[in-house]
Amino acid sequence: MRTIMVVNAKGGSGKTTLATTLAGYFARRGTTALKDLDPQGSSNDWLAQRPASAARIHGIRERRNGPTMTRAWQMRAPLNTDWLIVDTPAGFDPNRFVTELRKVDRLLIPVIPSPIDIRATAAFLRTLAQFRRAYLSRAQWGVVANRVTPYSPAFYTLQRIFTNLNIPFIASFSESGVYLRAAQEGLSLWDMEPELSERERQEWAPLLEWVENDHAHPAQPSLALAD
Repeated sequence: MRTIMVVNAKGGSGKTTLATTLAGYFARRGTTALKDLDPQGSSNDWLAQRPASAARIHGIRERRNGPTMTRAWQMRAPLNTDWLIVDTPAGFDPNRFVTELRKVDRLLIPVIPSPIDIRATAAFLRTLAQFRRAYLSRAQWGVVANRVTPYSPAFYTLQRIFTNLNIPFIASFSESGVYLRAAQEGLSLWDMEPELSERERQEWAPLLEWVENDHAHPAQPSLALAD
C-alpha cells in the first residue's frame, strides 16, 4: 500500500481538495481509501455526495463506536488497499499523529501564495523537520502551490522560497470553478468529462508523476529548518 498524506497546519490551504482529487484519480487505478483525520469531516462529506456510478473509494473516519472497537480498528484500511490518501486538520501537530506519519510515502504540503500563508507554512516545516529528525520518517516531501496565477510575481516568490529551503516544488494549481463543482457533486477531475477539466488535468500531471514514480528521489528538506 502506498500512503499519501496532505498536510499543513495553516487552514484554508486546500488540503481537502488535494486529498479528494488524488483519491478520485487513484480510485480508477486500484483499490483506494480516503482517511479523514479532520474533525470537520470535509473529505467524508465529499464521499457522502459521491454518486454510486463513480469509482468506489473506501472512507475512513474516526467515530465513537463504543468500548469494544479500538481506534486502530476504526482507522484501518482494507487489506487489499493499493492507495491510501490521508486528509489532515488545520493546526496539525505531528507529535499527535506519529503512527500515521511513520507510514507515509509522500507528504504533500499545499500553500497559498500570500505572505501570511508562506510564513505560517515555513514555521510548520520547521516543526516537521524536527519530527523527521526524531522519528526518521521515510516520507518524501513536496510543496504544491494552490490557487495561484502561473508565472505571476507571487508564483515566482513562492517557488524561490521553497527551492531555497531545499524542498521540492512539485506543481501549481490555478484558481478554478471546476473544483467547486466537483466538491459539490462528490466528484474529482477524473470523474468529469475531460473537456470540462482539461487545463486542470494538465496542471496535475507533474504531481501525479512524482507521486507514482517509485524511483524518484527528490531532495529532502534540509535539517537546517530545525535550527
